[in-house]
Amino acid sequence: MNRRDLLAVGALATLTGCLGYELQETERVAERRVHLAELEATVEAREERIAELEAALETRETRLADIEASRDALARQVDGPRVNDVALVSEWNRLGDVVHRAVSDVERGGLAVVAVNFTTPVVGSESGQGAQAEAARRLTTVSVTLLDGEGRVVETRERELRYFVETGRLGETPLLFDTGGLSVGEYVAEARVRDAVAGVDSRPVATRFSVV
Repeated sequence: MNRRDLLAVGALATLTGCLGYELQETERVAERRVHLAELEATVEAREERIAELEAALETRETRLADIEASRDALARQVDGPRVNDVALVSEWNRLGDVVHRAVSDVERGGLAVVAVNFTTPVVGSESGQGAQAEAARRLTTVSVTLLDGEGRVVETRERELRYFVETGRLGETPLLFDTGGLSVGEYVAEARVRDAVAGVDSRPVATRFSVV
């Protein structure tokens, strides 16, 4: 083989080696791109999963907050103010008259005395003096709404009372209605008690009576 042939063979070998290198490098780049695309897909899938988990967690936290709010509202209702009894009475002087002096009618032109017996929340404190001070701030509103036989509101009367430790949880008070402007017939007295400090209302309790 002469010198020219040797040079030609060497050039061909060099060219073949370069082409092989470029082919390998191209394959490596393609593999890297595929691998990178797989990694990006994996990251995207993980981010979507994280977003789903965060949304689920937020929903659970919202649900938990709703449950806690319902629990607190129920607790306030259980230990909130409530009306035990309401009645038209002949007169009122002391606790218990709502039962002992209950009547079913009142003469037109006289005063209709509606007695309301109620229970207020427990006032807790570490000391008696502290409890007394706390009780003095415990404002309770007793209201009675008078409705006629067709359910229309005639008049509402309210009385504000302070809850004191000495009286215990049980209370009773009268509210007076002038029947001079009323027609003869049946009426409903609907009583409610409100703890003004806690902002909690009792369920209404009603009684029927007649104006004769």
